Amino acid sequence: MNLILIKPSEILSSKEGLRVEIRNKIKISHLKNVLKVKEGKILKVGVVNSVQDHATVEKVEEGSITLRLSDKFKANPPLAEKPPIDLVVGIPRPKSLDKLLQLTRERMEQSLLLGLEQGVDTLMPEVEVFQSLGEYERKFASRSYALKLIAHPDALDTLGSLKLNAHAKGPILVAIGPEGGWLDHELEYYARLGFVQFKLTDRILRTEVAAVAILSQLTLLLNDATLRNGLAAAVR
Repeated sequence: MNLILIKPSEILSSKEGLRVEIRNKIKISHLKNVLKVKEGKILKVGVVNSVQDHATVEKVEEGSITLRLSDKFKANPPLAEKPPIDLVVGIPRPKSLDKLLQLTRERMEQSLLLGLEQGVDTLMPEVEVFQSLGEYERKFASRSYALKLIAHPDALDTLGSLKLNAHAKGPILVAIGPEGGWLDHELEYYARLGFVQFKLTDRILRTEVAAVAILSQLTLLLNDATLRNGLAAAVR
């Protein structure tokens, strides 16, 4: 937990400033047993979909820890534009899906919050679950994308050969299949929707590994100044 993430609704405002009472048992255990917090200790805190800065431990009790937030949190500005990548993941077998993301609303939020705290980010991803390709198509039909990509091990192109390092503006939609791979009719379906195939490696990867690897490569190609020959980072 490299960032203590809180929700806007958890912030308490008074004449003395802004405070938050941490009551989550997991957070309290981490703060006490790992970070060894004491009154006066400075912590890195972020607000979901907003700013991150420091907070001071004001009070440590059995079932709660009170933090005094810095003045930067008073403005509580929204984050800048979202990253340009949207991800579509084919539903894999249950055990792999459990590794990728828990699908109950509460556990999904817990997984996302934990990932943000580990990665020191405050932008909460928006997750939607579709029961069929038809439902998915109806949802995305009205959305405009600069580029649509689909991962497939038999593809000839890579993200590099598709010159993603030159992409400047516009959202990118990336589709990743389940561990069994895409079926022929699914590939034809995505081709009709304008998706371009690419391969990540000659090896077959687990879905959760492929998702991380693809997002990592894309993030590098869309942001690294050296790979982009001085071109500014891509925007949505």
